[in-house]
Amino acid sequence: MVTEKDDLLKDTARICRELGLTHYHLGGQPSRLRTEYLASRLREGTQAPLQVIAFVDYDEGGWTIGKAVVKQLLALGVTVERLDFLLREEYFTPEEVRLYAHPCKSKTKALRTLARLWVESGGGIRGEALGIHASHVKPFKRVQKLFLDLLAGKKFDTPPSICYLPGV
Repeated sequence: MVTEKDDLLKDTARICRELGLTHYHLGGQPSRLRTEYLASRLREGTQAPLQVIAFVDYDEGGWTIGKAVVKQLLALGVTVERLDFLLREEYFTPEEVRLYAHPCKSKTKALRTLARLWVESGGGIRGEALGIHASHVKPFKRVQKLFLDLLAGKKFDTPPSICYLPGV
């Protein structure tokens, strides 16, 4: 499980502890050095392909973070079978969309392109480059259920929830 924000740390660490899973907390974009340490420990623990679950903001930045972690792990010799994003548009209530949806960053051509690519891959809200911060998904039981459903194989039919690898 990969988390991006400090305010997600406590609950996600609890889920991972209860299930005996590895938790990689970033606090932003992944550090290559920290990922090297993680990759070393993962290779010592298992040779089985990994499933990476990214509990990150539902926006172009979170999408980039999830993909970047997987790219780093693959480059460091860790076999990653799949990348799943925990949050999806359909998880948000109409009220949450009304209260928390924010436009993707668009100050530069590169940021506009990133937002467009995210929406084209199935991200966004109602086809628009709008995101919601992961910290707005509450209560803990709701996050826990999303996570357990994903692990139980209650998968989703449409991207970007599932990105088969190595085509990250």
